Amino acid sequence: MILLPSPYRQIFKNKDFLDLTITNIFAQAAFAFLTLILVTSVFAVTKSNFGVSGVVLSFVLPGLVLVAFSGIAADLFDRKKIISFSILAIAVMVLGILLSLGNVFLMIALSFAYHGLLAFYLPAFSAASAQVVQRKQLLVANSVFTFCVVGGQIGGFLLVSVLHFFLQARFSLWVSEALLLLAFWRSRSLPQLLPRKKVGRGLEYIIKTTKQILWAFFYIYNRRLLWFFVSMIALIYGVYSLGVTLGPGFFDEVIGLPIKSSPLFVFPFVAVGLLIGGYLVHLSVTDEGTLVGWGIGLMGALSLLLGLVLRFDHGKNILFWGILALFIVAVSFGAVTVIIASRTVLQRLVVHKYQGTVFAAVITLSAFAAASSSILGVVIEAVLGYVNILIFGGMLLVSIGGLIAAVSFKWKF
Repeated sequence: MILLPSPYRQIFKNKDFLDLTITNIFAQAAFAFLTLILVTSVFAVTKSNFGVSGVVLSFVLPGLVLVAFSGIAADLFDRKKIISFSILAIAVMVLGILLSLGNVFLMIALSFAYHGLLAFYLPAFSAASAQVVQRKQLLVANSVFTFCVVGGQIGGFLLVSVLHFFLQARFSLWVSEALLLLAFWRSRSLPQLLPRKKVGRGLEYIIKTTKQILWAFFYIYNRRLLWFFVSMIALIYGVYSLGVTLGPGFFDEVIGLPIKSSPLFVFPFVAVGLLIGGYLVHLSVTDEGTLVGWGIGLMGALSLLLGLVLRFDHGKNILFWGILALFIVAVSFGAVTVIIASRTVLQRLVVHKYQGTVFAAVITLSAFAAASSSILGVVIEAVLGYVNILIFGGMLLVSIGGLIAAVSFKWKF
């Protein structure tokens, strides 16, 4: 702890925040296990990006259907109970997937159910992270929260990559089950996390509070600055979904790394980018909008560079592997920077009793972006190929990032 900056040491003295953080690390690691097993198992059976796209759609479509209800639930009821119940129910889904390994359609169906439960977990957890800290600690809390989300997942991905390579999918799913039970156990230590004081009882309370939330939603809808940052988070999830959909085929067909070994190469560099981004974003004195612009621009620049290298130099020499590693680091660094900056603005501008609704909107738009990019990515890859996606996608992200950075610097947002 001595090596941590003072704001981080102070926030970890908060027992409620520490319990929330540990719960999230276990849960995110378990989610990573399940995600990789579903993607690799389906790709191994189908050998098709379309098969992987079906898995990705099972990840995101439940959010589009259920998140309106889950966001309101997170602003109505005790968020601790929502978190604990969701984790326990997801553990039951993992048992179902264990019994259905090899059956692609049944695995995808259970994945729909799992991500439906996740749609309730995420708004409640996102709102709770701001509820247990002081307002002045929001940037630090978001840095820790985002690091635990992506860091817990990357740690899970690193571990499951090794376990899956040596011990196959079934053992990895049992480890995921154990991690979920640990997360459930730790979540029981959280305090009651009611989003607001009760006005009335029973049905009267639900009706009155729902009216307040709907009013707040329309108020938020008219605040363009909030929707800008919501859109930036959705953009990152769209890029993430594209990577999950096309990644297995890209590494198998273009790079020459099969599905069982490519995660062992990818995830250590992803972890490096996340660590650097999560640490440096807190030290920055730049406005959040500028951070978003630079993060997106960096992702685009390295995508463009890798695409050009693949276009004009087909040799797999040490320089190529270095550029590929730098691309992975830059994409993860840019993504974590955008997410931390955007979440901080959302939590700063919206009181915590309405944040379940706000993060439900984030999940809805992100799910739509992820579903769209997964489907379009498969189609565009079939027409243009992986390399052109890197080149033209990189050019687009560089343009978007440059425009955002310039506008945010001028308007100071």
